[in-house]
Amino acid sequence: MNKKNIAIGAAVGIAALAATVGITTAQKKEPKTAKESYAMYNRERLVKTIEQQLEDVNMDMVRAKAEFIIDRNVEEIQEAIRNNDLNYEILMAFYLDRILTFDQVEQGINGISEVNPKAMELARECDASPVVEKGVLFGIPVSVKENINTDDMITSVGTHILRDFIPEEDADVVKRLKEAGAIIFAKTNLSELANYMSPKMPSGYSSKHGQTVNPYNPLKLSPLGSSSGAGTSMTTNMGTLALGTETTGSIAAPAAYTSTVGFKPSIHKTAGEGVFPLASSLDVVGPITKSVTDAVYCYNAIAADRLERIDIDDVRQGTLTGKRIGVIQDKHEMTQAAINSLREAGADVIELEFDTANIDNAPIINAEFGPDVEQYTKKHQLPFNTLDDLIAYNKEDMANRGKYGQGHVIKAAGTEKDQAVIDEMIDNAARHYDDLIDQYQLDSIAYLDYSGTIVTAVAGYPQITIPLGLDQDGSPHGLTITGEMNEDEKVLQLGYAFEQHHNGRVLLSDEDLKAHLKR
Repeated sequence: MNKKNIAIGAAVGIAALAATVGITTAQKKEPKTAKESYAMYNRERLVKTIEQQLEDVNMDMVRAKAEFIIDRNVEEIQEAIRNNDLNYEILMAFYLDRILTFDQVEQGINGISEVNPKAMELARECDASPVVEKGVLFGIPVSVKENINTDDMITSVGTHILRDFIPEEDADVVKRLKEAGAIIFAKTNLSELANYMSPKMPSGYSSKHGQTVNPYNPLKLSPLGSSSGAGTSMTTNMGTLALGTETTGSIAAPAAYTSTVGFKPSIHKTAGEGVFPLASSLDVVGPITKSVTDAVYCYNAIAADRLERIDIDDVRQGTLTGKRIGVIQDKHEMTQAAINSLREAGADVIELEFDTANIDNAPIINAEFGPDVEQYTKKHQLPFNTLDDLIAYNKEDMANRGKYGQGHVIKAAGTEKDQAVIDEMIDNAARHYDDLIDQYQLDSIAYLDYSGTIVTAVAGYPQITIPLGLDQDGSPHGLTITGEMNEDEKVLQLGYAFEQHHNGRVLLSDEDLKAHLKR
């Protein structure tokens, strides 16, 4: 497979890729991605965990508070709580109820893979807290992708071998969220091993949890990934904020296809300790949310350097007026819609193409996956030590441990690390991007969905994906706005300005959700 043309954690069916983003896909001799099918492996356990917590809760009263919760940002939720329209217990119960109604139901979305058994208890503690000066994330329910360590919930990376593994210590980003007062109430499903299990495996599938489906068109429209559950849970209002991870497109892709906001910071801008690795030169933790302001608040909580937090008021000063934006032209109807909207907002748009002939993510991933995993497994005392150990374990029962194969893992296990090749690829991507910025005197480069992430992700540059609306087939798309290294604030400003002008998020009503899930 020509990996540089497919976002890691974002592979969909061959026809779908060609139709939606107009990029080159696998050669004929390569295996095609399998079709999605319903698979839910933890439903009974998760339903029990939720029902036990909601046993004595007045759910009619909770559901009546929808207007204060559905698609509300953290500022609006906190205001409702201050005004006594809500409390943290009601907020938590509301989200847990939606998981029961839309996610962990027969032929449900299946994006939530773990639920904190103390979620309601923690919410009640926040209501009873004597703290006067509460931060903006205090009491806010946050979900994290299941490759991010939590000391009270399973962190499986989607694998069968880690299906019961609970780390002894939280990841740094989880510690920081808790320090900010947030409640880590759930984990979200991911494409197994951050979608580096097999080229045949559909996005959103894991041996531990099953198949996550896209609520806009289940089984037909991929949820993309590998942060699949983060995207689906956010767009259906199962939590206020979500944390995903990206190697090449794993935040941008699911955000684009679920009409949510996905922010991938510059490489190393967020704390990475305690996150199961794919390629340390590319891996980044970032938020998937329903608004840019929520992405800013979440990023500030998990930033590696607390001195580099971004002022929300500065983000709100962002404008597109007079900005020179290069847009990668792929002739897609939604790309043209984005260009028109950017121009209406006052931007000067220059249509461009990326030349990716000398840029590839596969050599980096194949070289780093094995050594990075070996270092991680030893530090966190996993039940295997190397990729070879994992391969051997899966081979004992491929039907349950690797039903779509494990070709990517085998390839990575047999690759020797060549730092010179890694450095060359990263340098090629950065130079190509920077040259375009200089040549056309651009403020930013943007592209449809995740079609240009091979350049920006390999370069380690920041990007934010903003909802763009639906295409003629009713599928969501996003505009991904990017910047050079450490231009995270600029990217957020431009993203906020485009979000406010375009207003492209498409919220599925509860009636639409129920109808889609019954198809």
